[in-house]
Amino acid sequence: MIRILDFLAAFFGLFFLWPILVAVVIVGLFDTGSPIFIQERVGRNKKAF
Repeated sequence: MIRILDFLAAFFGLFFLWPILVAVVIVGLFDTGSPIFIQERVGRNKKAF
């Protein structure tokens, strides 16, 4: 019974919140050029890896 409630809560949460998730992806796309945050890190002797 609890598993069904968990599944329904997750389903309806995603169903009602997907417009917000899409808006965040679009804002990230226009802000950084990619919806995924990518960082270039500097290591020894200032070489990127």
